Amino acid sequence: MRDLILEKKTGFLTSVPFEIYDSRGILFYSSDFTQHIDRGFTLKFNMPSGKYKYNGSFVKLDKPLDFSSLLINKISLPPKQRDYNLKNYKIVFRPNKNKCSIFYNSGLIIFDTSFKREPLYKNFAIYYHEIGHHFYKTEKYADWFATKKMLDQGFNVSQIKLTALTSLSEKSIDRKEAIFDMLTNIDE
Repeated sequence: MRDLILEKKTGFLTSVPFEIYDSRGILFYSSDFTQHIDRGFTLKFNMPSGKYKYNGSFVKLDKPLDFSSLLINKISLPPKQRDYNLKNYKIVFRPNKNKCSIFYNSGLIIFDTSFKREPLYKNFAIYYHEIGHHFYKTEKYADWFATKKMLDQGFNVSQIKLTALTSLSEKSIDRKEAIFDMLTNIDE
């Protein structure tokens, strides 16, 4: 395993299998997240800033992939429905039947302990969803906010889709479909 330290969102290109692990040793991103390499194509992807370890090989691009022009018609957030003061939240892991809860007044976010060993992209998606509720009352717009924020930070489409599939309950099929629809034709 080799170190990968990124100061900012960075784009990469590869045509060979690879795996990238976060600082906790949990799989963060892999060529197996898409079928590009299996089908003989190259894979372009972004990575957010952070410290990682990897195996495989990839080439750093001059700039990260930019999805903004593709998203402009897909994620058009409405005017803010509310405006809670954004804080530097303290994040803790405790038993939480709601998976994740945000307490605006005390500046606390409580993730269920089960998320301690989840991939970072999943925790960030849920975190950004909760932050989205600073501005939007509905789950739909909090999801949109989280999706846009994750792409802006350097997470990949496949990571966002995996989070939707594995984090949202079967009762939330409409939310899953909306996220997948939003990301259709956006390819990492």
